[in-house]
Amino acid sequence: MWAQIDANRHMRHSAYADICAQARSNMLNKMGFSLDKFAQFQIGPILFREELIYAKEVHLDEYVQVKVELTKYNKINSRFSFLFIRFIARMAHYVVQ
Repeated sequence: MWAQIDANRHMRHSAYADICAQARSNMLNKMGFSLDKFAQFQIGPILFREELIYAKEVHLDEYVQVKVELTKYNKINSRFSFLFIRFIARMAHYVVQ
């Protein structure tokens, strides 16, 4: 997406965090924790820490896939940890007719 590209023609640093946040939300939703459920119980996930390691640039029109794993879950205080395994990027091919 054009808005996520910086002056160096690759994805801006904060866009990686945005994509991870969306992947995290998608995973919670698939586990039955939708935004509607959070609102129903008047709770919500709180992000205590986020760390990104940039291993490879993502350029405009590359397809990005993020794998998310739940690595820790503490039933006593309802804290959990996610691991975003990696970005898989490859060129998207568009056909204009």
